[in-house]
Amino acid sequence: IFFQSEGRVQSTVGRAQINFQRTFKEKHQLVMLAASEIKDAKEESTSWTTYGYNKQTYSSALVNYDTLYSLFDGLEYGMGRILANQGFTGFTNRFISFLMNASYIFDNRITITGSARRDASNLFGVETNNRWQPLWSVGASWELSREGFYRSDLIPFLKLRATYGTRGNVNNQLSKIVTIVREPAMFSPLNIPFATIVSPSDPSLRWETAADLNLGLDFKLKNNRLTGTLEYFHRKAIDLVYHALVDPSTGLSSVQKNSASLSTKGWQVELGSVVLNGPFQWTSSLALNYTSSKITDYQIDDKGRTASGVIRSGVGLLMLRGKDPYGLFSFPFAGLDPENGDPRGYIGDKISKDYYALLQQAADTTRLVYHGSAIPRYYGNFLNTFSWKGFSLAVNVLYKLGFFVRKNGVTYETLFDNGIIQPEMEKRWRQKGDELFTNVPSMIYPIQDSYRDQFYNNSEANVIRGDNIRLQYVRLSYQVNKPVFGAKFIQSLELSCSANDLGFIWRASKDRLDPEFFGSEGRYLLPKNYTVGCRITF
Repeated sequence: IFFQSEGRVQSTVGRAQINFQRTFKEKHQLVMLAASEIKDAKEESTSWTTYGYNKQTYSSALVNYDTLYSLFDGLEYGMGRILANQGFTGFTNRFISFLMNASYIFDNRITITGSARRDASNLFGVETNNRWQPLWSVGASWELSREGFYRSDLIPFLKLRATYGTRGNVNNQLSKIVTIVREPAMFSPLNIPFATIVSPSDPSLRWETAADLNLGLDFKLKNNRLTGTLEYFHRKAIDLVYHALVDPSTGLSSVQKNSASLSTKGWQVELGSVVLNGPFQWTSSLALNYTSSKITDYQIDDKGRTASGVIRSGVGLLMLRGKDPYGLFSFPFAGLDPENGDPRGYIGDKISKDYYALLQQAADTTRLVYHGSAIPRYYGNFLNTFSWKGFSLAVNVLYKLGFFVRKNGVTYETLFDNGIIQPEMEKRWRQKGDELFTNVPSMIYPIQDSYRDQFYNNSEANVIRGDNIRLQYVRLSYQVNKPVFGAKFIQSLELSCSANDLGFIWRASKDRLDPEFFGSEGRYLLPKNYTVGCRITF
C-alpha cells in the first residue's frame, strides 16, 4: 500500500506605508503612520492511496472499492470496504486593510495615542457591514514624576496609563457560502456517491470582535531598589462563533455562527528588586497574574442539553451562562455499593446505579458539581539571579493556582480490549468494607454495562486540585569578557549548564500526578532536562 500526499501554499502580500514625524517648539512631538495592506493566500492539497504498489516495476493493482470484504481483525468486526483515501482540498483567503495611527507627546510627560483601521475578508457575509470591520483604539499616559508639583525621593518615577479599543478575529473554518464534502460510494449504505453539508451558507457571517480596557501604573523606587508595573484589564468579546439552534426542517439541528459573548477580566503585577548591589549581586523578579472569564450569552437552549454533554476534561470550550468557559463539571458521587463495589450517583435525591439514566439527565436540572476553572486563575513566576566575579546562578520557580483537573480513572473496557493496566486498579474494591477507603469500582468481567466506566470517570471522584509550585529551571554560568588563554581573537567566553523541569516544590493534590501532563493516562511527570553549553565571541 502506497500513500502519497502533496500540498502547496502560496501567499502574496502588498503593503504601502507613509510615515510622518515632526517636533514643534521642543515640547510638542507628533508621530503619524498611514498604511494599506492586501493579502491573498491559497492552499491546495491532494492525497491518494495506491494498492498493490510495486516499487521495482512501478505498477499497482486494481481494486474494487464497492465490494464488501470480511474483516479478519476479529469476528465481531464483520464486513468492510477497501478505503479509497482520495481527497482534494483548496482554500483561498483574501484580506485588505486600511489603517492609521498617531501619537502626540507633550514635554515628555503626557502622551496621547489613537489608531483606526478597517479590514475586510472574502470569508464574510454578502452585506458590506459584515464584510468590513472598523476597529479603533485610544490611549493616554501621564508621567507624574515629571510634573513640577511632584516631590518624592522615595518614588522618583511614577506613570499612569490607560487604553481602550476594539479588535477583530477571523474564524477561517467557516464561510458565507455553503460548504460540502463529496464522499465516495464506499461510505454509503446504498453504494452510491453522496455529499455531506459541513456548514450551510451564512450571509450574516461577520468578524468576532472584542473591546479591551487597560489601566496601568508604573513605578520605580530610589536607586531602582524596587520597580514595578500594576495593570488591570477587562475584555468583552461579542459575535463569537459557536453553535446556534436552527429550524430542524433545514435538515440541521444547529449551526456554527456568530452567536456567543464572553467577558474576561483580571490583573497583572510585575515587580523587580535589586536586593544586593556590590561585588556580590542579587536581583529578584516576581510576576503575579489573575484572570477570570465568564460566558454571558449564546443561542443554545440549555433545556435540551444532557448532563454528560457539559461534562468534559475542561480542555475544550464549554458554553454555560454565568460560568467559566473552561469550567469543570462532574456527576455527584455517592460512593461504592458495599455489596459489589459498583459506583453510585444521584438522580434527584435518590442514589442510583442506572448509569444510562445518570448520563442522560438534563443539564439544567440535575445536581452537577461545579468545581471551578480547568485553567489556572492565578499564575506567575519568581526568578532570583545571583552574580559574583563572572559567575551567575539563576533559579526560576513557577506557580499555578486556582484550578482543577480530571484525572484518568480506571477503565475496565480499555483493560479487556487493549490490555492496558492502570496503576489505580491496585486500589479497586475487592470485598465488602473496601468502600470505606477507596472510590475505585470493582472489576467485572465480562462488561455488563458500558456506561459504568463512563459515569465513574466523569464523577467528582476523579477531580483533583491542580494547584502547584514547581522548580522550572536552575542555570549556572561563567563568563570571561577578555582574551581567553592569551588568544586575542577570542573576545569573550561563556560556559553554562542548566537543569529544567526539576519537579514540584508543592502540590495541592496527594496523587502523584502532573496536572499539566496527562498524556499516557496521566501517570508520568515531565522528564528532567539537562543542558551544557559554550558560547564564544570572536
